Amino acid sequence: MDMHFLLLITVLLAMAGACSAGLYKYKRSPLVLRTVTWYSFVEFLTQAAVILTLLYQDQNRLPLLHVSFVLEALALLFMYREIFKKYVKQKAKYVYRKIFITLMIAFSLFAIANAIWWQSFTVYPSNTRVVLSIMIIILNILYIYKYTSHEPIPRTGLELVNYQMSRISLFWITTGLLLFHGFSLFRYAFINILREELSKEAYRQILDIQAIFAIILFVFVAMGFIKAKPIVIVDEHGNEVDAKKLK
Repeated sequence: MDMHFLLLITVLLAMAGACSAGLYKYKRSPLVLRTVTWYSFVEFLTQAAVILTLLYQDQNRLPLLHVSFVLEALALLFMYREIFKKYVKQKAKYVYRKIFITLMIAFSLFAIANAIWWQSFTVYPSNTRVVLSIMIIILNILYIYKYTSHEPIPRTGLELVNYQMSRISLFWITTGLLLFHGFSLFRYAFINILREELSKEAYRQILDIQAIFAIILFVFVAMGFIKAKPIVIVDEHGNEVDAKKLK
């Protein structure tokens, strides 16, 4: 077994660990963390399929990647949609920003157009990966700005309690995403341009480094789930309610 294949197996194990941690706390997790579980599950299935195709020397995994990148983007955009929801004073409630539905539709249409006109289903969709990485990096920068430049004040007891419980988890998860997509952008936007000038060994080392960043990402995601505390149900005054009494 060569080092590259060993790293791919390690990535799969890291993804499995993140999925297990997410599923273990799924029922009592805020919605923002449930979307991360969906994301981890999509990535785990994709990685498993890639490894199986390598074992059986089947090159038909590329259409799967076209689809998985769209599912990955949708899961992450649902996460950021939950993070960036805003309080409307006139309606006295939280609403979701419409920009995220627009981004979901636009990214899906771009992925389809990319598969039809630029990178067919028999070609690795590097254009889709670059756009996804740029989008995630920008959203992470906005997330950092939101929680460092000004502290958001949740307007209800429920929002306050569960905001406080998920913020540590989101620190680990968004940090992992920023590291991974930062390297991915560097690889696909710049390294591919110099691919003809790189030796086969150098390119293989870049793939290994990306696998290491993927391992770091899902270790951080698993850490986020481990740090997550159960969702708390409160009344209109912010007092905790026993969930068993609601059944």
